[in-house]
Amino acid sequence: MADHEGIGERPPRIDALDKVTGKAIFAADIILPNMIYGRVLRSPHAHARIARLDTARARALEGVMAVVTADDVPGLEGESELLRPMWPTMARGKVVFAGQPVAAVAAITPFVAEEALSLIAIEYEPLPSVIDAEEAMRPEAPVIFQSLYTENLPGKEHVPSNAFWYMENVRGDVEQGFQKADIVLENTFRTQTVHQGYIELRASMAALGNDGKILVWTDNQGIFKVRDLVAAFLKVPLNRVKVIPVEVGGAFGGKEHQQLSPLCALLAQKTGLPVRMAMTRSEVLSATRPSPTSVITLKAGVTREGRITAFSATMIYDYGAGTGMPGLDRVHFGSITGLSAYRVPNFSIRCYDVVTNKAPSGPYRAPSAAQAAFAVESQIDLLPAPSKWPPSTSASRTSQRRVIQR
Repeated sequence: MADHEGIGERPPRIDALDKVTGKAIFAADIILPNMIYGRVLRSPHAHARIARLDTARARALEGVMAVVTADDVPGLEGESELLRPMWPTMARGKVVFAGQPVAAVAAITPFVAEEALSLIAIEYEPLPSVIDAEEAMRPEAPVIFQSLYTENLPGKEHVPSNAFWYMENVRGDVEQGFQKADIVLENTFRTQTVHQGYIELRASMAALGNDGKILVWTDNQGIFKVRDLVAAFLKVPLNRVKVIPVEVGGAFGGKEHQQLSPLCALLAQKTGLPVRMAMTRSEVLSATRPSPTSVITLKAGVTREGRITAFSATMIYDYGAGTGMPGLDRVHFGSITGLSAYRVPNFSIRCYDVVTNKAPSGPYRAPSAAQAAFAVESQIDLLPAPSKWPPSTSASRTSQRRVIQR
């Protein structure tokens, strides 16, 4: 059999020359005639009702071409209070995380745009907030969205809750499996928010073509997804949006959602001029979609021979103020049910996805699987080697319960 070509080789990167010579074109590099600049006004509160929002002074400022709020977004008309998973999370009536967009402006220079933001009169009425997923699941916790219920959890389908998704999988008899174990070990593992850390800051450009189509240049992980999102945001047919590919300076799942391109397109539509928007590093870190935090409690039973007799897990994922991406739950669910290469005859696994008053979470590499893999592999590593077990095996032993941070 012939050797496979390419194995052990170092093929040249086809994009290397353009990038090292500066010829590569990113979204922030696009310059069009009569281009104007967009900026976003963001909430300083994690949870607050918008008591007053007056954009009159901003609109009157010389050089300001447009000011938009959620009321100007066609795609939000008739929608529920829930944030759309991949859209810019424009506040409607209240803000649900610090950094949430409240308004956007377009002006002839970035400086005029910044001044316009300062002229928007807005008054907030702070509301109780919750930023921990376990606390958010308690009965006394403030409910962030009254129209959100726990999907797939019998008896909770019509009760407002911060837990929006539940999945359970059971195989065998877990309690009987623990009874057969010589040692039962229980640990809780916590992971924190991890941002994708892409080098390229979020940036987008939108303009109207001669035929009236909306042209979009933006950092992204799929031009057809961008097209779909922009079209839905503006409530226009798909064939009225054209997305032009540009280089992407890192993504790792973090550019599945579109922070700026729908807003750019809306401002371009309002003004008839090309609009470019770019986020600062501070905005990227505080208002985009990093990986969710997690709290994973695992209980494993093993015999002196090293066989796993039972495994139980409770997994809580904190998706911030967004309702995640349906289907990602199956990723972390599957990653733990399989338990990698381990043979587990009896297991019980419960998974919860929860909203809190933090920036919405999103995919990062293997979405949600890294948290589960960290917990499972750490639990396996913490099981004592047979040589270190106590002499007596007549009764099951339970170690001290621990909380482990990553």
